[in-house]
Amino acid sequence: RAEMALQESEEKFRRLYESSQDAIMILEPPAWRFTAGNPAAMKMLGAKNEEEFISHRPWELSPDRQPDGRASAEKAKEMIETAMREGSHFFEWTHRRISGEEFPADVLLTRMGAVVQATVRDITERKRAEAALHASQQLIERIINAMPVRVFWKDKNLIYLGCNTAFARDAGFADPKDIIGKDDFQMLWREQAEGYR
Repeated sequence: RAEMALQESEEKFRRLYESSQDAIMILEPPAWRFTAGNPAAMKMLGAKNEEEFISHRPWELSPDRQPDGRASAEKAKEMIETAMREGSHFFEWTHRRISGEEFPADVLLTRMGAVVQATVRDITERKRAEAALHASQQLIERIINAMPVRVFWKDKNLIYLGCNTAFARDAGFADPKDIIGKDDFQMLWREQAEGYR
């Protein structure tokens, strides 16, 4: 029964490994080379087959440096060491396909005995959506600040969360951000204090 249960468990893992949409890769010490990868890993990194894939180490499928300026080789080893010490480690990473194209990814490293399993998800679309949202927010902020009427917004406790330039100027603030966190009592007290001067 124990052998059958083990076989069933291994078969279940194999099916998940083969069908996963996320890239799953196995790294083994001491060199921490890839020793296996599922079909999603081949597709994500642009490898023709597993043989081509396992000829690389993680930092060889990465740009020379990560966005924080650190060398990929040095940082990858540190991430692996953290996963081995703590059992798992989740972080964002810039990968590079064999063709040379770079892409952002979420990486989960999980210690599995003496080896590490890397589960990698391409987050290019998420990053594009975040950039588009940020650009939209900046545009809305510019439009609100250009309005000649006073605009402000508060939370349910009537604390100011923000305002436009016209409101800040009329309230005696040089920067709209200076109003954040204040309430009407503080605004009235400030207005009276300014009047006494």
